[in-house]
Amino acid sequence: MGNKLSGKDLIKLGFPKNNSINIALGQINRYRKREKKEGILTEAKEVLLFPEKFKNHGTWGKVAEGLINPVQVRMQQLNTTRAPFSIFGENEIDQQAK
Repeated sequence: MGNKLSGKDLIKLGFPKNNSINIALGQINRYRKREKKEGILTEAKEVLLFPEKFKNHGTWGKVAEGLINPVQVRMQQLNTTRAPFSIFGENEIDQQAK
């Protein structure tokens, strides 16, 4: 078990596979870089169980917000029809290249 915390460690704790893992890793790397991995994992487990308690916390506040109100990811819908466009020099382009 190394010193560096990874997303897999947070998933093993029970974190949902959404943006909260990225937020947690960013906050930990920024504010808790020098602390032991075990201590951070126990605190992360407590944040996971009681996110309301950590809502105004300096380090874990954003993580708790991400757990309480997860960000909804929307996929862009692609158009089924092609947009109209003109090809300049169409008579010079080989038919197989179009």
